[in-house]
Amino acid sequence: MRSRIVVLGVLLGLARIAIAQPAPGDGPIDETIQRTKFDPATCVKGAPVPPGVNVGAPPVTWNDFDVVGELRDPAATVRTLLEPTMSRHRALTQTARDDIRVITTAFGYHLVGVSTKDTPTGTRAVIHLSPLPMVRKVDVRVDQSILKTLTAPILDDEVRRRMRVRTGSYLPWTPHERACDLDDEKKRIEEFLREEGFNDATVKITENREGVGISLKLDVRLGAEYTAGVINIAPREPNNISDEEIRAKFRHTSYCIVGKGSLCFGNARFKGTEHQADIQAVIELFRQRGYPAVRVRTDFDPRISFDRRTKKFTFTITIDQRRRLEVVFEGQSDAVTVEDLRKELTFDEAASADDVEAHESAKALAAYLQGRGFFDARVTWTRERFEPFDRIVFRIEQGQARQIRAIEFVGNRALDDKELLEVIGTREARFSSTLFGSRTAATSVQLAADVEALVDTYRRAGYREARVRVAAATDP
Repeated sequence: MRSRIVVLGVLLGLARIAIAQPAPGDGPIDETIQRTKFDPATCVKGAPVPPGVNVGAPPVTWNDFDVVGELRDPAATVRTLLEPTMSRHRALTQTARDDIRVITTAFGYHLVGVSTKDTPTGTRAVIHLSPLPMVRKVDVRVDQSILKTLTAPILDDEVRRRMRVRTGSYLPWTPHERACDLDDEKKRIEEFLREEGFNDATVKITENREGVGISLKLDVRLGAEYTAGVINIAPREPNNISDEEIRAKFRHTSYCIVGKGSLCFGNARFKGTEHQADIQAVIELFRQRGYPAVRVRTDFDPRISFDRRTKKFTFTITIDQRRRLEVVFEGQSDAVTVEDLRKELTFDEAASADDVEAHESAKALAAYLQGRGFFDARVTWTRERFEPFDRIVFRIEQGQARQIRAIEFVGNRALDDKELLEVIGTREARFSSTLFGSRTAATSVQLAADVEALVDTYRRAGYREARVRVAAATDP
């Protein structure tokens, strides 16, 4: 019986050896960890899961802490930076871990872990840190020809200006999180280049690790330039603006020999930012022709509006012009021009020509005239409706500009009248002023400026709480 047990033990030992040895012809076992290919889909972050309530043992507490790991700063300095946070937390909770992680990241360290150890003087927390990789250099290379740099911005600088990762900033500690951040940077730059008309642009970011520093190299391939192609205009109501005038706002030339707009040729590349400005230019065109409430939009989508074969962007413009508005001014003097009055209207700014905006425009016109010195100015309005358009007539009772006969200060105990008169710009009307054509009419703008000047004078004199108001009265 004993001999059988010995034989069995020998057989089992041989079996272990056979299992441990590779099969004949299989070659040596490679224990090297192979590098996996980065997949951007793994960067998608879900919503954070709230920590569950732990009804088990209470968290471990500590009365002091140690800092270990690879430190780029003196250990005493790192400890001093962590002391406020560690003093605020005395238990190993999830909140404590999160706060410690935030403060260490702010100072350029990755929190590898937080643990505790028992010592004769009590329990101590152990903060294990590792330095975050710092970007030492960013090298951007764009395949932009010298000819293109003469007529367009140098894209190397434009790419650098839009990057979030800059020299001196930190990158994540784990390779996967770092790859996700650089992938976001790559997508951001490619989106910017698509807005600049390079729809086929590609960006490759290469990192070179040098100790705790990282050098980044960006290779940018622009590809072909895309320009505006067929511009369709949806059916619209007839008016005094042609389709060609509208399309001209969306077409730009790339080269000009004598300044902008003179001797220009070539088709400029299509830019998303300019497209929005072009829409606004069409809106301004309609407003100048009497359509303040016009609405303009396009179906441009940078993801689907392009044709890779022709390298063109195609889109459709839809215009809702609303009713045409004709504005007439009556009663103003030759001292006030129609152009000056039109600038005060609020229709374009509000994109509306209803009764509310007509009333607001009348108020703005009255305020403008009073600012010109016509204190008695009044503005009323009426609307006349016709089949193709509306006409709003502003009737202006301008009145006469009032000359300043006297200036009086009340309540000025600290500063006398002479000192205050030197500060304000309003002056009394005198014979010499009338003879030489000096302007002495009161205006609301000048009076408001005088109030600010007087308040500033009192504050500089030490009266920080001084208040000033102005009142104007007509002659009996």
